[in-house]
Amino acid sequence: MEVKTGIDRLHLTVSTSYSLETVISTLFEGLTLETHFRKVKNKLNKSGTCKGRTISWYRTSYYLENSENNKLVAIHTDHVSKLGKRNLVQIHGLTFSESALNSLRPINLEKLIGGAITMDASISACDVYLDVIGGKIPINQIRVQSLPHNYRSFIRSPFIRDRKNARTLPRPIGDSSIYYGGKGGNMCQILLYQKHLDPHQKIYSEDNPLKFSWVRFELRLRKATAKRQMDVIQNLFPIFPEDQKTLGEIVADLFTRYFNFVEPTSNRVSRCPPQPWWEALLATARTTPSCNTII
Repeated sequence: MEVKTGIDRLHLTVSTSYSLETVISTLFEGLTLETHFRKVKNKLNKSGTCKGRTISWYRTSYYLENSENNKLVAIHTDHVSKLGKRNLVQIHGLTFSESALNSLRPINLEKLIGGAITMDASISACDVYLDVIGGKIPINQIRVQSLPHNYRSFIRSPFIRDRKNARTLPRPIGDSSIYYGGKGGNMCQILLYQKHLDPHQKIYSEDNPLKFSWVRFELRLRKATAKRQMDVIQNLFPIFPEDQKTLGEIVADLFTRYFNFVEPTSNRVSRCPPQPWWEALLATARTTPSCNTII
C-alpha cells in the first residue's frame, strides 16, 4: 500500500495595494503578467455583478493556461463591491500535480507559501488530499456506516450538521464516490472517491481499467474555516525550525480535526475513538512524502 498526501487547490486573497506584477513575482518563479497571462473582461449582468459563479465579483480576470487550455492559475481583480476589496488568486489542482500537463511543475511551495505570508494573504479555499494506492480501504463498510440511520454513530465531522431543517446527510454519487458536508462550492466538504472506478478522472475506461485500487479522501475547506489555516500551512516553512511540519503531518492533522471514522463506544460521538484502520492510515500519512514538490 502506498499513501500520498498533497494540496489540490489554494485560493488566496491579497490586498489591492500590491500590483498584479508584484503578486505574481512574489508567489511564482519566472512568470510575468504580460507574457504568461491572458486577460479577460468579465461581462456584468443587470444587477451589476459579473456572470459566472467563480468571478461574480470581479470585472477583470487573468488566466495562466497550459497548451490544452487547462487553467493553472487565475487572478481576478477590479472588485465590483465597495466593501472588502481584495484581489483573488486561484491556484488550481493541476498546478500542484506532477502531470506532464502542468507547465509549472515542480511548484516551488516555499516561494508560494512564503510569498503569501509576506503579503499577508488570506486563504479563501484550500483542498488537501490523502491518497491510498493499492491498499485495502473498507469501502463497503464505509457505505453502510454512511447510511442515514448509521452515520451519526460512525462519522465525526463539524461539517455534517444534524439540526432541524439543516441536515447534511452523506451523499453517494454513483458507485465510486461519497460526499460529506454541505452542498455547493462555498461549503466545507469531505469527498471519498475511488479514482480507479471514476471515468471523470480520465484515468479509467471500461476497456482499460486501472490494475490497482486508488482511493482518495479529499478535504475541502472554505471561507472562515479555510482562512484559519494560514497559520497551519505556515508550519511548512516556519520562522523557527523546531516548529516545522511536513505536508503529510499537516494533512493528517487537518483530517483529524475535521473528519474521522469512529468506533461507536459512546452516545456522544466526540468521545468515540477513531476506527483502527483510519487511525493507522493517518499515522502512515504523517510519515509519508507529499505529492507536492518542495524545492
